[in-house]
Amino acid sequence: MIQDSSKYYDAVGKKVRSMHLSGKISDKELEKMFNRNQKEAESFDGFGWSIFDLIDEEKRTHNPLLRKKLQLLIENHKQKSRCSATQNAISMGKLAFYHDSALGCGIRPIRNYLYKLGERGDVDAIILAMLIDIEYANLMAKKRSDKKKVIYERKHMLLEQVSDLLYDNNWRCGISAKTGKNAGWIVYVYLQDGTQLSWHCNEYTMLYCYGDIDCEWDGKACSTLEKLMTYAHLRYNIGKELVLYEIPCAA
Repeated sequence: MIQDSSKYYDAVGKKVRSMHLSGKISDKELEKMFNRNQKEAESFDGFGWSIFDLIDEEKRTHNPLLRKKLQLLIENHKQKSRCSATQNAISMGKLAFYHDSALGCGIRPIRNYLYKLGERGDVDAIILAMLIDIEYANLMAKKRSDKKKVIYERKHMLLEQVSDLLYDNNWRCGISAKTGKNAGWIVYVYLQDGTQLSWHCNEYTMLYCYGDIDCEWDGKACSTLEKLMTYAHLRYNIGKELVLYEIPCAA
């Protein structure tokens, strides 16, 4: 006979509870339902599910334990989205600030100069120029919502193209599923001075371009463009020392 029925009732719902109390369901059947629901909830991790998928599943499921887990995952998605919105606003401010003034010359002249160095045989300069193009596309996709899909496709195409150059020239890089955001994976690239760059992505093709990497995010949000500009100045003596963007104080 079941001694503590409360934990079983919480896991099977009101209808099953009423049926058990009225004798329509035996202790053995109740325990079986409990074990089934517990197993289903424990095995669900939500990986690759969008917030809309989670909400739909939360409405459909009859498993109280799974419903609680889905609710936690949904709230986690919402918190990440609120964080992403704040970070996007900061990124847009930095893009506007650096676009024509980074290192005293602007983003495009910097990457054009690097590509010219690449034409003279400096492969590392080509890699750096491509990384700048990747981050520029990443920021422009957030700015141009009308062309978001096309710009993100360019970002992912560049990430694929640069992967061979990175590995062939011994740049540390890789992919991880520990994203901390509403994305499937995060691609890490380390500049040759050890500075970490990272980009979120959802394209499974990235798994064929990058191997697993054992690392932790450095915690420096919205800093990729600044890292690239600073490295370009130090490595290739381009322009003036970077003037850092000041994040506006919240009203």
